[in-house]
Amino acid sequence: MSTVERAQHFTRDPETAYELISRAYASRLDLAGLVPGDPLSLTCHDLGRVRLSKCSSPARVRWATRGLDRLVITQPLDGSQERRMPGLHDRLRPGDIAVIAPPRHPARGVHRALAHRTVSIDLGLLSSLTAQAGPTALPREVADCRPLSPQAGRRWSQVVDMVDDVITHTDGGALLHRQAERFLAATALALFVRCQDAAGPGAETSIDRTDATPLVLKRSIEFMEANADREITVTDVAEATNVSVRAVQLAFQRHLQTTPMAHLRRIRIHHAHRELRIADPTCGDTVADIAARWGFFSPGRFSAQYREIYGVPPSQTLRT
Repeated sequence: MSTVERAQHFTRDPETAYELISRAYASRLDLAGLVPGDPLSLTCHDLGRVRLSKCSSPARVRWATRGLDRLVITQPLDGSQERRMPGLHDRLRPGDIAVIAPPRHPARGVHRALAHRTVSIDLGLLSSLTAQAGPTALPREVADCRPLSPQAGRRWSQVVDMVDDVITHTDGGALLHRQAERFLAATALALFVRCQDAAGPGAETSIDRTDATPLVLKRSIEFMEANADREITVTDVAEATNVSVRAVQLAFQRHLQTTPMAHLRRIRIHHAHRELRIADPTCGDTVADIAARWGFFSPGRFSAQYREIYGVPPSQTLRT
C-alpha cells in the first residue's frame, strides 16, 4: 500500500491559500498580500517526513517566518522570490535553487508572480542521517542559504525528478518511500550543509573502538537480516546491539571493509534475488516491482548493484 498522500488544490480565497501553503511547506510561516479572487494552485506529494510541492500564483505575496521547523528548499520556475535574513538579501529567479530560510531563524520576503517547486524535509530525518543526538544541532549547520552552483543545482533537480517519478508511478510500499525520503534528505545534506563540526556527538571514542568487535558485527547483521523489509537506520542497529553508532560503523569497517548501510543494501539485493528466481514474468512480475518492494526506487542503480554482485542483470535472473 502506498504511503504517499497526494493532493491537488486550486483556490481564490486568501485564507484557504495561506492554510494550504503553510501546511505544504512548514509551520511558523506568516503570509499576506492575497486579495479575494487571486488564484493559487498547489500540488503536493506528502511522504510523511518529506513533502514535494508545486505552487503558483500571479499575485504578490509577502511572507515572514519566525523560524521554520523544516528545511524548505525552493526552486523558482517562473517569477521571482525576494528574501531578507541576517547576512543575506537577494532575489531568486528561475534557475536558482536554495534553502528558502535557515531553520529556526527569522526571515522575510516577497513572491512576485511566482511558480516554484519546493521540497520540505523534517529536521529530525536530517539529524538522524548525521548521527546527531537531535535536530537542535541542525540550524547552525544549515546556515548558508545562498543558491547552489549550476552543477549542484542540476544534481538536486535530477534527484527530485527521480523521486517524484517513482512516487508518482510506482506503488512500492512503505519501505520504498522511506528510502526515497532518505535519499532526498541525504542529497540535501550533501548540497546544502556547508560546515559540520569534526567533533561532537558522533565523534569516535576509545569505548567505540573497544566495542567494535566481531560479536557486535554478528548481532548487527542478524538484526539487519530480521528487519530488512523495514526502514532501519544505523541508529536502530546500534540500539539493538547496545553500542554506539560509531562502534557499529567501526565494526563494519574493521571486519568487512564496508559500511552498515552498504551491507544492508546487499542483504536487500539478496532478498530481491531470491524473489527474481521464483518470479514469473508471464504473470506480470517485473524487475522494477521486485526492486521497489526491497526499497530500490532507481531501477538503473539496482541493476548496476545486482550485476556487480551476481554477474548478470536482474532481467536475466527473472527470465531463467
